[in-house]
Amino acid sequence: MNIFAKIITTTNNDIKNEIISTFNLTLKEKINNLEVYSKLEVDANIILIFGENNFEDIIKYAKENFEIVKFFNIWDALHLDSLDLSFWDVMIPNTFINKENEVVFLEYLVDKNYDLKNFWLLLNGICLSLENEVKTEEEIQEIIEKYSAEIFDKESFNLAKELEKNELLDKSCIIKIIGKESDYIKNGVNILEIML
Repeated sequence: MNIFAKIITTTNNDIKNEIISTFNLTLKEKINNLEVYSKLEVDANIILIFGENNFEDIIKYAKENFEIVKFFNIWDALHLDSLDLSFWDVMIPNTFINKENEVVFLEYLVDKNYDLKNFWLLLNGICLSLENEVKTEEEIQEIIEKYSAEIFDKESFNLAKELEKNELLDKSCIIKIIGKESDYIKNGVNILEIML
């Protein structure tokens, strides 16, 4: 095989479009519910796999077609106020839990020391994944009291579990953009560009 690749995944259409624009990617193929974009690079191809939250299919496709150098996922999350995070910040969590308190630890590859003040980036932290949308302040307060997490989303635990099953934890990085507004996406993609 020996097609070395830096894999990027997202399930957010706005993030997908920003990545395609930033890295000048072109559509390679559509297969089942996945869209695959690529750009040839000297050291490793940049591959974006966009699709639904079916991480099993995404990882299976990536492993069957590429020698994975690094695996990135980028999506949004909401904060739980414990770190004074604000919209626009970016967190790279290293601990992922679900509401049953199952845990996956991720030791991602980071080549440099980053500083939140310079990059709006925070390394490490705990991300809680919930299946249901959280809509009220009361629900958020209940989550804060029940779990020790800085941010929450709907998908990261399942992805981390799939990465663990496929022995990709040591090559992976999950990037969480704090907030759901499209204005915040550019900063998250800038962080991704630095880390690639």
